[in-house]
Amino acid sequence: METAEKWGLTNRRVQSYCVENRIAGAVRHGGVWFIPETAVKPDRIKQGVKKNPAKRCLNVLSLFPGCGGMDPCFEGGFDVLQVSVNEKVNPGWETRPVTSVRTRLPRTMFKTVFANDVMKAAKAAWCNYFNDRGVP
Repeated sequence: METAEKWGLTNRRVQSYCVENRIAGAVRHGGVWFIPETAVKPDRIKQGVKKNPAKRCLNVLSLFPGCGGMDPCFEGGFDVLQVSVNEKVNPGWETRPVTSVRTRLPRTMFKTVFANDVMKAAKAAWCNYFNDRGVP
């Protein structure tokens, strides 16, 4: 809130900058972003101009994710057992070892923008999933 006032932006815009990793040193703890006082306001990206045009993003709309479901698998960027990665099927994957038995899969071009379910337990799972990613 202080940063938004200092930079003349809305709270939501500052949150977006944090989620996009455009504010150096910004860290999220318990759903709250902590921004260093010395942080510099990011420059606005001109409309229609992307920093990395080679990296495409495809939005995923999930109308029945189930309780946790398979939707996060579209996005990647999570830990799995190293033995479950088939390097013959996916030779280009650049996995990152996390422990001696676990590795982190690379992010994909997919982004879940909406997920809805009729089960209360599924809603709770997805609310928790999106809250961790800066989406209210």
